[in-house]
Amino acid sequence: MNTPEPGIYYDIDFEDYLAWDAVSNSRMNLARRSLMHYQAGWKKKPTAAMRRGSLVHCGSLEPLEFQNKYVVLPQYELSPQNVTLGGKRTTSKVTTYYKGMVEQFTEASQGKEIVSQDWFDSTLGLIKALKNHELAGEWLCNDDPAEVSFIWQDQETGLYCKGRIDKWQNKQQRFIDLKTCADPIAFGKSIAIYGYHRQAAFYQEGIAQLAGGELHEPCIVAVETEDPWGIRAAPISEEWLMIGRQEVRSTLTAIAEANEDGTWPGYDSPESWLPPSWYEATAGEEVVLKVGGKTLTV
Repeated sequence: MNTPEPGIYYDIDFEDYLAWDAVSNSRMNLARRSLMHYQAGWKKKPTAAMRRGSLVHCGSLEPLEFQNKYVVLPQYELSPQNVTLGGKRTTSKVTTYYKGMVEQFTEASQGKEIVSQDWFDSTLGLIKALKNHELAGEWLCNDDPAEVSFIWQDQETGLYCKGRIDKWQNKQQRFIDLKTCADPIAFGKSIAIYGYHRQAAFYQEGIAQLAGGELHEPCIVAVETEDPWGIRAAPISEEWLMIGRQEVRSTLTAIAEANEDGTWPGYDSPESWLPPSWYEATAGEEVVLKVGGKTLTV
């Protein structure tokens, strides 16, 4: 892996960005799980939700790149030639005809990701919803740079750090993160679970170091992936950013110390397994169990 000079980079392929040898927010997520996980690196295969998010990003932020990266699978199941062994018309996807056509299409589409017609149509609807939304349209649907990569050296630990911005409005001192989700109403919980507040603080620090010292405002657009493609868009609060900064600092310090002494510990073990706070059992309450077809009262 390579580490380019600190700076802001445009038109960097995502795979090339991933190869940069620097701390990312995703790697920090692993470090907060355990330093052993950080050292092992990210090995999880992309989920359907992650693949869908990448499709939405490309379609909404880099539409001219869509045809270079994606191709839509024709609906061969609807073809009049799709018949059963007995010659009966069918829409099945397990016929010899369907499998053969998909195999030919896959062979001819090497180097591109194949997506279904449903995914493509849904993405078009989502992009239209983004354009029609007041804040999302203002933040995302413009000529400002998209998919901007940057790398900087943390001043306290000396670690090289990297980030990738979905949309950067430098004149407005704002950067925007586009997130797909199942329910934008519950997105506040997603911020905590996936560390988006930490990512915002992390990126804000890096951009300030590279772009004249000014703090840019981090914003998130959360859009659901199903019709009617509801959207919520807002800046990240200073309260969240303060928490994020603390987490960034403690995590980078832990990584730097592990680099220094060469030890990468895994999980801590508890003194004993305790019932979780959400599990409430009342002392003396009768509990009815069914074991082997018999009812027992404890």
